[in-house]
Amino acid sequence: MVVREDKVINYLAIALGCSMCLQRISAAVGNVFFISGILIFFYLLYQRQRAGEHLFRIDESVKGYYKAFAIFFVSLLPAVVGTGDILASMGIVTHNWIYRWFPFFAITLFVRDRQILMKLLMAFMVIMGLECLTAVGQSLILDKYRPWGFSGHPMHLASFLCFFTPILAVIVLDNRFKGSIKTMAIISLICCLAGVLLGNSRGAWLCLFIILPLLSWPYIKSNKKYMCIVGIICCMVVGIFVANPAYQHRLISITNTTTDRSNADRILIWESARNMVQDHPLIGVGPGNFKKVYDKQYKSPEITQDLPHTHNNFVQIAAEYGLIGLGGFLYFIIYVLKRNYYEMKNGNPYARMRLGFFLGFLLFGMIDHTLWGTVFNKLLSFLLGILIVLDIESTKDNITG
Repeated sequence: MVVREDKVINYLAIALGCSMCLQRISAAVGNVFFISGILIFFYLLYQRQRAGEHLFRIDESVKGYYKAFAIFFVSLLPAVVGTGDILASMGIVTHNWIYRWFPFFAITLFVRDRQILMKLLMAFMVIMGLECLTAVGQSLILDKYRPWGFSGHPMHLASFLCFFTPILAVIVLDNRFKGSIKTMAIISLICCLAGVLLGNSRGAWLCLFIILPLLSWPYIKSNKKYMCIVGIICCMVVGIFVANPAYQHRLISITNTTTDRSNADRILIWESARNMVQDHPLIGVGPGNFKKVYDKQYKSPEITQDLPHTHNNFVQIAAEYGLIGLGGFLYFIIYVLKRNYYEMKNGNPYARMRLGFFLGFLLFGMIDHTLWGTVFNKLLSFLLGILIVLDIESTKDNITG
């Protein structure tokens, strides 16, 4: 018996939502749902093939993203050929940029129901709010200086907050979003701001200090209520920093590149990566080879930490994929930023969200190699897909449905 496509698509959406919400609680459970989603995806393609339909039909407005992503992916291939172990290198590239980006392809190809997409977004708001409350508990109750949330390193939670908090801010401030999505966004935003503050990530503080005012100002300047609320929040944050010497020291240490080894070691590894790029300019040292080549030839004797990567997305790509790969990455980034900037100027709130969360990804990626993490890549593609399709399916007068 052939199952109706719309019902199978619902199963696909459920699998993706469960995977994205559960993977930081249990990687194993999250991966079970992720693989299930992939199997459902191929079943949907099989159904289309049997029906004689076009397998990869997508909206015209999505094709630009696909083209930019394809150019980036092709720019990585010379590094694959240059390693001498094509199969292993191709496996790394495919895993990083096809497997981890599966949510983006699945959502833009199949999931068109706005109500389902809104539920997916709200479910992720809930899980991020709960994770931030967990981090708050770890900080206040367990007295952990750098809380981590559900799992992993504190930097992982900080990176998620840098690209998800701008999305929440736009939903809260834009009057075209109403009802349960607005309420959930307010609650989640409060939790996320608490998580950012108590997370003690200088990168997250600096990143959101730049992004949130840029995104919020058009709403705040024309609304006295918003202006008062934001003013109160700013006074509270300043008061917390004034009353807490530890926060002051943490903030001041951002510019310390000598005794603060977190900063100093980053600079040293960036210098080593620069030397690596100078020696392998076009195609780099190959996918996944940075750490091996760095330890063998380029590691500075002054460095005090055994860093697994460069703590910078751009530097890491340049080192492993050369200037060709970096050029493809920059093309993709510039396309996304430029397109969403102009769409935002036309009053599109989804473009404002996409621009905000992409800026969060870029700015935090200047001090941490966020593309190294499986969870981060999956979430990035998941949210980008949701915001693109929600934009397509929304009408001018009915943004939230």
